[in-house]
Amino acid sequence: MSCKNRMKEIGNKNVFCFVVGDNNEGGLQQVDIWANNTLLTPVDNMAYLPQFVASLENESNDINSDNIAREYMFFNHGPTTDDVVGNITLANGVAKLSFDIGGVVNLVSVSKSELLSVYQEAIEYLRGIHA
Repeated sequence: MSCKNRMKEIGNKNVFCFVVGDNNEGGLQQVDIWANNTLLTPVDNMAYLPQFVASLENESNDINSDNIAREYMFFNHGPTTDDVVGNITLANGVAKLSFDIGGVVNLVSVSKSELLSVYQEAIEYLRGIHA
């Protein structure tokens, strides 16, 4: 089933955002991911929903429980995020995100609660599409 014109922006592109586009066959979903007004998925924005949602849930749980080690590989969501290297640090309710894409490092800070809210909304929305 193809779901045309289902564009949904979750979050804020200037901070952290998922933009969900048209659904395709085979469980693939167009998902553009933005941070600091930079597209983090310029090469492959087609996510395999079962795996992608599971990895978002795992990462959200790690962030929520402060289970973030110094070497934590943030934003490791399968082939869709192979072109970006991300790191996260949490302190005093603030998540500091860094993304290296094409040798350019982008930094952005967001409240932990706002980041978790974006994750939860994306997870729920993508689950609804996959159902």
